[in-house]
Amino acid sequence: MSGFNAEKIVNSFGGEGPPMIMVHGFGADRNSWLGTAADLFKHTTVYTVEIPGHGNAMDIPVASSLSGLCEQSLAPAIDKIAAESGEPVHLLGHSLGGALAMLAAAQNSEAVASISLIAPHGLGGGVNKAFVETFVTLDDASATLETLQTTVFNSKLISRPLIEPLLHRLQQPGVRHALQTLAQQVVQTDPALTEAMDKLAQSALPRLVIWGHDDVINPLVADDQQRWGGTWHTLADCGHLPHVEHRTKVNQWLIELVQSTTEI
Repeated sequence: MSGFNAEKIVNSFGGEGPPMIMVHGFGADRNSWLGTAADLFKHTTVYTVEIPGHGNAMDIPVASSLSGLCEQSLAPAIDKIAAESGEPVHLLGHSLGGALAMLAAAQNSEAVASISLIAPHGLGGGVNKAFVETFVTLDDASATLETLQTTVFNSKLISRPLIEPLLHRLQQPGVRHALQTLAQQVVQTDPALTEAMDKLAQSALPRLVIWGHDDVINPLVADDQQRWGGTWHTLADCGHLPHVEHRTKVNQWLIELVQSTTEI
């Protein structure tokens, strides 16, 4: 678990009830969960994990593999929060965060109450290589706006006020290098991730998958539902960010999963 810095990686958002850890996707940060966390405060105690190279953890060197990245961030965060709360944690991961959630859950299933995945890396048609490679090099407002708008079905959700903070983050020392390292990882098949997914697919762990029908960043693959099992929801008129485009529905499905596992 080398490289774990709880102060920079783990963020407590508040709430009450069993702990839930939310893990953002490539190029995002903890703030991508603001619209999700607020609706869940009455049902869970919400924590977020900042992936190295992002947000508060942007200055933490990125591991050279997804397994190493998990050991830097999510795996020790689960141990810490489960020990402090005395309860297993609910995991929620988007895209890259979904891959880390699967790795961590397979590694320490006793500390995990459920796993919810939104367009996770590992499932789907594979992360769009052109998108991640372009993202790393963005330095122009117009190009950045155009690139980010490919993540959603409704392009009006991505507006210019979002662009300046992102470009500012990309210009911080070491950030582009960290994202380049991650970009190489998310466009490749990781044997450790495949093994973790196979293990979880055979387990009784409650699992939820949410996907946008119009996702061009990591396109939906229908056969994955049979492969992975669990409960699936596919949203029409929705891209790679269902928790942004269809927040109310997504949050309700997350609440229902938490409630169903609490009742067991």
